[in-house]
Amino acid sequence: MNKEKIKYGIVLSAKLLPLILVVVWVLTLVWVGVLKSHPVNHTPQMLVYDFSKKGDSLKYKVEHEWVPLDSISENLVMAVLAAEDRNFFVHEGFALKNDSDSIAGRQDFLAQKTISQRTANAVFLMNGKTWFHRINETYYTVMIEEFWGKRRILEVYLNSELMGEGIFGAEAASQIYFRKKAGDLTRDEASFIAATIENPLAINEQHLSDSLICRKKKILEDMSLMMKVKMGKKPIDEVENTKFKPVYRRKWRG
Repeated sequence: MNKEKIKYGIVLSAKLLPLILVVVWVLTLVWVGVLKSHPVNHTPQMLVYDFSKKGDSLKYKVEHEWVPLDSISENLVMAVLAAEDRNFFVHEGFALKNDSDSIAGRQDFLAQKTISQRTANAVFLMNGKTWFHRINETYYTVMIEEFWGKRRILEVYLNSELMGEGIFGAEAASQIYFRKKAGDLTRDEASFIAATIENPLAINEQHLSDSLICRKKKILEDMSLMMKVKMGKKPIDEVENTKFKPVYRRKWRG
């Protein structure tokens, strides 16, 4: 009797599996479609971060404010592209690991990913290195490349990426580091924010590390080169302001 029940369960599961897969696919398609035109005010990473810090009064709460791409400085767009994914508007969501022009000077697992992959990971998933996670990330990357397009992907990325301890997105980073809107960032300020993306949880508000300063300088140089090649502008002569220091304004969790 038990063997018959087990056999029946296996047969039933085999018959229902295609239907379940179709339902899951439709739900993910709807999810991607909804986020194509609506602000992404919450991501799994934001929720997990906020939940993990609720019992610790010494940690910052989540800082995030959605702004449209047109309200983000072109300097920051250029800085992020120079730092994270120079070929963003050329590739179809993925870049070869040995493509040194795609990801500037990045060696870790996440660093090998394009902006499209990082957006898919930030909005739909959590950080992970399992094959199951990679398959899901690849799936969502293909979906947003197909249905969102480059402009929307970049807009969501700049509003969702972690840019400091509890700081998600360009507007929050601009307000906290420089007390100004994301649309008013200078090249110098934009390069600093772009530099934080590599290791956002290691930002020391009292002292800027040598690695952060070097990365900021490299991003400014790359921005200058990109502008020279693509826009016909001369590269800036001075790529680092030695007196540069962000002004922090944080809200402590009460």
